[in-house]
Order: sequence, then structure tokens, then C-alpha cells
Amino acid sequence: MRKAFIVSVLALVAALLSPSAAVAAPPDWNMTGTYEITFHCTAPPDCIGNYPHTMIVELVMLSTDPGKFSGSGSYDLDPSYTWTVTGTLSGSDLAFHILYTGTNAGYTIDALGTVAADGTLSGTATGPGQTFTWVSTDQAKPLVKYGDVTLSGGYEAGHFNDVWDLTLCDMTLSATVDLNGMVDDSGAHAWSELGIRAYGGGDFNPTWKSEGAGVWLATDYDWTVGTFDPDPATGPTLDMDDKLILQKGGGWGEGSYNLPSTPPAPGNNHRVWYDRDGVDPWQGAWPAVDGGTYNTNGIYHVAIALHATDSTSGTAYMRINGLDQGFETDGNWNTMELTPAGMTFTGDMAGMQVFYGLYGDGAVHGVEFSNIAVSGCLNEPPVVGDITVSPSVVPVNGSVSATAGFTDASPSDTHTAVWDWGDGTTSAGTVTESNGSGSVSDSHTYTAPGVYVVTLTVTDEYGQSGTRTYESVQVNYDWTGFFRPVDNPPTVNQAKAGSAIPVKFSLSGDQGLDIFAASFPSSARVACEAGAALDAIEQTVTAGGSSLSYDPLTGQYVYVWKTDKAWAGTCRHLTVQLIDGTTHVAYFKFMK
Repeated sequence: MRKAFIVSVLALVAALLSPSAAVAAPPDWNMTGTYEITFHCTAPPDCIGNYPHTMIVELVMLSTDPGKFSGSGSYDLDPSYTWTVTGTLSGSDLAFHILYTGTNAGYTIDALGTVAADGTLSGTATGPGQTFTWVSTDQAKPLVKYGDVTLSGGYEAGHFNDVWDLTLCDMTLSATVDLNGMVDDSGAHAWSELGIRAYGGGDFNPTWKSEGAGVWLATDYDWTVGTFDPDPATGPTLDMDDKLILQKGGGWGEGSYNLPSTPPAPGNNHRVWYDRDGVDPWQGAWPAVDGGTYNTNGIYHVAIALHATDSTSGTAYMRINGLDQGFETDGNWNTMELTPAGMTFTGDMAGMQVFYGLYGDGAVHGVEFSNIAVSGCLNEPPVVGDITVSPSVVPVNGSVSATAGFTDASPSDTHTAVWDWGDGTTSAGTVTESNGSGSVSDSHTYTAPGVYVVTLTVTDEYGQSGTRTYESVQVNYDWTGFFRPVDNPPTVNQAKAGSAIPVKFSLSGDQGLDIFAASFPSSARVACEAGAALDAIEQTVTAGGSSLSYDPLTGQYVYVWKTDKAWAGTCRHLTVQLIDGTTHVAYFKFMK
């Protein structure tokens, strides 16, 4: 281990399991991605120091043998150092084996490790006479396990809400399909589906005799009455029971397969039809597998491998019981020529959802999809950056401008935005975006004083949202005052104790009479400052108590402040606090 290497895990080597045998649950993590790994030598002198590596993993899960992967690699500084790698991921436990095949052929590395709660990897490794510890700060993604879905009746269907983005990474959908609930009586028949379809599409046959909405497993079975009855003990019969194919349009059959090329005779296929018990004479001539293509007991371990070739098209391959499908082209049914067989499909590759469904008539049918799991990249909500508001302090009827940036890991997503200005009003933001990043802007006029929290919500076309808040916008009255006869500080107003003083000010128009904060205006005694500038109150009014009014001729508020005769010989301040939180003070000295 002397130079950096690149691991490209290319395919899953799935061991064939009998459908009747217990199948392990999927692992806990999706290892697909790129990992910077540092190996630290713990047994010099054969190795010394740290060895940084880059590992690129493309993990394809099969329900038949969950978590197994295989691939190849090389030193990135010297491609003559080539090797193969095989490994397993069980729960959060990771193990892989590297075997050199080029330069230094036969050299091996065996590594063990774990995936921590945050997705980082670490462990130990050994080579001939060498030991290492290793760590990666890159993070694996949690594997999404949907569990089991049981459907029954004439029609039942649904989907999972997660949105998957195939443009970010490949996707594998795996499950065990139990078809023993299908009824083969006279006049009864049913079909089931499990796959991906475009966001918001239907949950059974998303399209009919056309493509454009995804791809899915479609099950069918022989229309012969009693097809599921056990074969006679004297020998097998020509009894093909279950049919499992890929579909990209409801009502289509094997003719839709076009990978690696379009089969010349789609009816000449391998591993499309399956026998629940025994092997019929035709199957005996095929590349048949006990427990794989026959003696299936009506239970099938399915994995669909999905890859986006661009934003609107992709490829799909399906393995059943660990076996690739194929087509016959040379007439020798002991071989398969077009294999692995798959198909191209179309749809919104950045916005796919997993769906499932059952449709039948003539009886109450049933199907069970168990251990449904997905390895891939979720289409995540947009992330909204900090909001900038200018100005952050404005007068009533003043306007603010707000802007914020956002990012989205799915570069093809489009977005809308809504500003909540905190005063009971919202507005649509102006969105400018390109390749997964953008900005949102808008302006707003506040018509009432207060402190407001601004919230921006950015939503992609799949209904996923990110938010950010700005605290806070201060909206104040446009205060002007005090007007005569009251002078502003530092002047001290001299008045007769017990008089009624008209305290005048402007708020740039009539803002109503509910303008004072609770318990205001208020006054309190203060020390009289020697030498303070004094100015006598030139105007008083007759009043039995304090009151507030608005004079539309002058555009001024008049607060008549009724003073107390007992204040004679003292100094006081009058505090006017408005509901916008601002405070305005005038000073008074009272005479007899």
C-alpha cells in the first residue's frame, strides 16, 4: 500500500438464495459516493506514515444477498497497480477484500470497519506483515428502508413521499415479492406493480401504452384456470406460472426491452416466466435454476437498477432471484445471447417516487412487497441562505427591500418563493436561478409600527421547502416634536403646577389615537439641575384631566397633560412612549 487508489464498485455479485430461505434485511447505509480514506501504518518498518486514498463506490443492492459489492481499482498515480475488490455491508459493519492483479499481483488487503451515526467510516486493515487503521470523514447516506406493504382486493395502490434524484447518483430498488395471494379461478385475474414514477403521477400504470413517467416491475400469470395447482406427482407439466417484466407503459410487454439491443423475437425470452413448483419440459432445456426460475413457491427477490443518462431519460435492468433476464437469438435455448436485458425509459429523472399497486377482478387478490429498500440520492429541499433587509429600521409607510440566496443539490430543480413579512401579509418573491443556485428578492411597505420577523420560504417543484428568518425589522412612527409651547431637552419647561399643558407632536399624518404604549405617557420626579436653561410655558388650556386628540388642520397630535398642584417646587420629566417602542422625553419645573 504505497500510493493512492481509486475503487470503482461496478456490480453486485449476488449469491443465489432459495426463495423459501430466510433473506437478510437490507443494510443500514447507502455507500454510493466518493470517499477520501487515510490509511495509517501501525506496524513499521514495512509501511510508514499515512496513505491517503480515494474510494468511489457504486453499491447495487439485491434483496437476495443484501449489501454485497464487487469492483476493481488501481493506484491513481500508477495505473499498472490494478486490483479487484469484493465486500459486504451488513447493518453498519463494513468489510472488503482487495486483491492485486497487475503490478505486485497477489498482494492483498483485508479491511474491517463501521459506519458511525454521522455516516463517517473507520476501521482497521491488514496486509502481509502490515497493519493499518483507516478513517474517512466523508459520509455514507442512510439507506431508506420502507419495510413491507401488503395489498389486497380488486384495487389498492399507493406510494412513498420521498423524491429521488437519479441525476445525482444511480438508484436501486429492491424488494421481495410474494404472489401467493393471486387467485387463478375462472374469471379471476390480477396484476401487481412496484417501481418508480414521476412526482405526482398515478400509482398504477402511470402511463398506458405510452412512456414518459418512469419504469416498474409488472407481474402477471398464466390465464389457465388452476395454473397454481401443484404439478402431478407423476411428472411436471407445461405449466408456466408467474410472469415478471419491466414496463415503461401500462399494457406493454417484452417488446419494450431494448437493451443491450432490441430482441428480434421478444417472445423468445429467458427468466421472464417462472414455475412455482417443478420444472416443465421447456424449462429443462433453458438455463434454469432450481429456486431461481422454478420451484420458486411464488416468491421472488427483485432488484431494479436505475441509471439516468440525462435529465429526462434513463436505463433500467431487473434481476429476479439474483438472475439477469435475457433473450434468445441463435435458437440454442441452453444459452442466452441478449443478457443482461433491460430497457430505456423516460421521465423526470430528478423527481421520482417509489409506488406500488394491485389491480384485479373476479376475486379478492393479494400481493406482499417486503423489505422494500432504496439505495440512491434523495432530492433534498433547497437550502436558504441569510436574508438581507435594507433598511432594517423604517418609518410607518416606509419600504424595505429583502434578498437572500439559496442552493439546491439537484441542479435541474426549479423554485418558487414566498416572503412572509410578519405583519400578516405575504408576497411572491422574484426568483433568479441557474444550475442549483439562485436568489430571491422583493420589497414591502409596512403600514403599522412594530417589530417584525421576515421569513422566506423557497419551494421546489416537488413541494420540498427550505426556510430562513430575519430578525428583525423595526417600524417606527415618523416622529417630529415636541412643538411649542413645550421645548425639547436640554431646555427645562417652566410651568404652573396644576395647569393643563398642550403637548404637541407629529407622526406624519393621522395614525389613529391608539398610539401610546400601555401606561404611557407617564411622569416622574427628578432632581432639579442648577443652572439649567428654563423656558416658560406660554400656553395652557383648561382641562379636567389628560386627553389625546389629533388636529387635522395642523397635522399634529395634542396630548393635554393635566398637572398636579402638589408638584409645585419640583422638577419632573414627561415620558411619551409609543407602541412602536420609541420613547420621547420633555423636562419640566413647576412653580406655585
